[in-house]
Amino acid sequence: MPGDSYSDLTWRTSVDWESLDPILVPVWVFAVRYRGDKPPLRVVINGQTGKVHGKAPLSWWKITIAITLALIAIATIVVVSQQ
Repeated sequence: MPGDSYSDLTWRTSVDWESLDPILVPVWVFAVRYRGDKPPLRVVINGQTGKVHGKAPLSWWKITIAITLALIAIATIVVVSQQ
């Protein structure tokens, strides 16, 4: 059948426009559910820079105790240094 093969076919490829695509860096995603009734804690870590992005859960009673203990320690140091 004519047209099945060509003996003198040539072609040239030329690139008129080149572009750069963004390079994706490794990213690690960490998700853990620390309580069954709370949404999971998500942490994203950039594998190239090491920057960590995420929101840690806060416990207000633990923060209050830590601030109280810090104030007691400061007051103790002030009282001891005055004597």
